[in-house]
Amino acid sequence: MVLQASDVTLRDRAVRVGDRICIGRRAQPAVTLVIDDKLLSGMHASIVWGSDGFELIDHDSKNGSFVDGERVQRKRLVEGAVLRLGIHLFEFAVSAERVDSFDGSVKGDETHALAGRSAALRGVVSAIDALAGDDRPVLLVGELGAGKEAAGRRLHSLNGRSGDFVSLACTTSSPGNAARLLFGDPSDESDVVGRSIGGTRIVPAEVGLFARANHGTLLLDGVDMLDRQTQERILQFIRTRLLELPSGERVLLDVHVIGASEVDIEPLVDDGSFSPELFECLRDRTIELTPLRARRGDIPVLVPRVWADISRGGAVQVSATALEKLVLYDWPMNVREVVSVLARVYATAGPVEVLRSAHLPAQIRQRGHQETADQLRASAVSVQLVPSRDELTTLLEKFHGDVAALASFFSMNKRQVYHWLKRHDLKLSAFRKTLS
Repeated sequence: MVLQASDVTLRDRAVRVGDRICIGRRAQPAVTLVIDDKLLSGMHASIVWGSDGFELIDHDSKNGSFVDGERVQRKRLVEGAVLRLGIHLFEFAVSAERVDSFDGSVKGDETHALAGRSAALRGVVSAIDALAGDDRPVLLVGELGAGKEAAGRRLHSLNGRSGDFVSLACTTSSPGNAARLLFGDPSDESDVVGRSIGGTRIVPAEVGLFARANHGTLLLDGVDMLDRQTQERILQFIRTRLLELPSGERVLLDVHVIGASEVDIEPLVDDGSFSPELFECLRDRTIELTPLRARRGDIPVLVPRVWADISRGGAVQVSATALEKLVLYDWPMNVREVVSVLARVYATAGPVEVLRSAHLPAQIRQRGHQETADQLRASAVSVQLVPSRDELTTLLEKFHGDVAALASFFSMNKRQVYHWLKRHDLKLSAFRKTLS
């Protein structure tokens, strides 16, 4: 798939390799794909099929061939490898078809978290659309910044609800405060404002978010962080649609409840910190959002759209080296980090016409070739240490998959450990077997 090209007719195009393809700047018998790029040699490089799979071979080109940010002479290609030849950028896939870019984001979502072209993103959007028109609860599972709110907003829009889209960031609210925000508290004379509430309006403290979301949608972002008592009250509402107000009055409300979590909830059910009944209400309608590092081909679509919002309509081109580094970086905070990085670039460099490598933060410029675990650990936007996959694996083996013991070792709560397990795609069952 062509991610970056000077010729717009090449962009988003799937170039079929067959058994062999030779790329160069000049038409000659051996060159099967001619690209007008002054940084390419006449016969620059070939991709060939051999006994060990596909391999890139550089034909002693002047400016080199790069695979995943590293200049190479010969390199076996794996699924998702990023190739840079001249100012052209490619993503290697065993099978691919041209796929037009799209943006599944709706009004109110400025992250464009659902913008891209990848099959993974199209699968997520299709799953969202399949659940539209139904008022049963939904569970969204995905890493921080992967687009859970964007998915919730799309569901709300497709459902055609007349009420508001309201969200509560459960991770930033203490258990008692979360309950007051959800159900109201007449004893609180202050008004509630801040990031705990999805929106900018001032909400009187005696009016809970459930009441505010009547005929609309309520997103519980970080539902796994709520205490059991609050979970039980939410479960009761889902079953009855009746909400007991602080005054004691019971009212019938029409609220579509969406839960969102960064971690798999089932292990939380097993250790008693999440209601099994509430989990059963959510699990059959679960959508898993793919992290950005697993859909790198979406980044060339995402970046200019986010930039346009930040710059209030401005357009930007991205140089091949800058795009290469953006694509190879693993984005620990996903789309949220893309928005943050581009906002900082705009604040310091202004409305540039071409986004170059020099504009990017050091952690993106310098670590495009590093392993995912190293990027996660060293991320400049991460607020706390994230152990590498190898470190976590060693400790899981040492503690036989005991999450409580691992949390104690790091002086963290168990939920943080579950976040790390999700991040590194580690399953507790693989380590608990060692007990037998």
